[in-house]
Amino acid sequence: MESKRTQNDPFEILGIEPVFPVNEGLLRASWLRATGANHPDRAPDPEAAQVRLSAINRAYRTLSDPEAAANALLERSGEDAANRSKALPDGFLMEMLEIRDELEEAKASKDPERIAKLEAWAGEQRGMWMARVSEQFAGVSGTDDQRDAIRQSLNAWRYIERLIEQLDPEYSAGAGDFG
Repeated sequence: MESKRTQNDPFEILGIEPVFPVNEGLLRASWLRATGANHPDRAPDPEAAQVRLSAINRAYRTLSDPEAAANALLERSGEDAANRSKALPDGFLMEMLEIRDELEEAKASKDPERIAKLEAWAGEQRGMWMARVSEQFAGVSGTDDQRDAIRQSLNAWRYIERLIEQLDPEYSAGAGDFG
């Protein structure tokens, strides 16, 4: 019988190495293999296969979104998802308040040049936070301090993602529109 962690761990479900960033080609190949092997039309127990297929598709969606994949990996390393810290890096919140004020002014003035500048800045920030999280995961050995540092970076990345959504409501993190 599978443990609850294995049942909910997208890396385990798709049988791929738990690393960040996730290799997109390997992820897609693993997903295709798993969906083919668990298709309800080919299974002796179609209802059970449908349940497995739902879990496989959920795992694929999670790992296809870099931010969600990072969160899944952090949980896998021992973070308690129910008690996630909301902490941010020093000075980050003040910087975001200033950027959001600038965004509101740019939108109110309908200044496409200022909005484009903010979009470029947000894209650079997104890339920087993704790189930082990747570096942090490369050195993780599972200590609380390391997980806390990664969580702070993920929280900052989340703020940047929300800013990007405000700049472009059609933005999709998994599609990588910026960066």
